Amino acid sequence: MKKIRTLSIDGGGVRGILPGIVLERLEKKLQKLESEILTASVEMDDGSVENLQKLKEDGLAYISKTNINEELDTIANKLVKYE
Repeated sequence: MKKIRTLSIDGGGVRGILPGIVLERLEKKLQKLESEILTASVEMDDGSVENLQKLKEDGLAYISKTNINEELDTIANKLVKYE
């Protein structure tokens, strides 16, 4: 029987980039993209933004977690004024 590997992430809002950082480190350590590690990935909030940005129409990852985290940080800086 084929193993099924799933991941579920609750984004935590626009400041919640921690899941992306964890996945970025996992990809670097395993030298594989998330799509090569997991069978399914389900996210909410900014997690869903990450998921949409990294998927092509065929469902394969094509953007690194580093780039996604940088994009989320850019979005956060535009939406939230840090003091």
